[in-house]
Amino acid sequence: MIHDAFITHLQGAGLSAPVRNAFTTEPVENYQDEFPMIMVYPTADSLGENEANNIVIQPQTTEIAALIGCKLADLSTHVEQFRAASQGWVAGSNWDAMELSGGAIEGLRGEYIWWRETVTAQRSARQTL
Repeated sequence: MIHDAFITHLQGAGLSAPVRNAFTTEPVENYQDEFPMIMVYPTADSLGENEANNIVIQPQTTEIAALIGCKLADLSTHVEQFRAASQGWVAGSNWDAMELSGGAIEGLRGEYIWWRETVTAQRSARQTL
């Protein structure tokens, strides 16, 4: 999976919020102790139909989400940094560049917000002989 490599990439990208593996996919109630933060987790893999007759070559799409927690006033800064670091990143020679898929609010409490960014990468998964 490219999830771990993506986290390593983000951790070295100079983002102003620390990046880590998500310990939950839900907004955390104790906001002040952890903000700002970016929690990354894999969300889905989808495989298309085989594209070859004598071996297996399937298109694969991997989706990764990042839960950004911060003060509402700082959201645009953290989203812009995440998008700049994510868009176009390549996991390896057999992967296409990372694409932005969308963003949505996950929670809001007072001046604190949880925002989910979703990114995808594609490749052709091939049978190894």
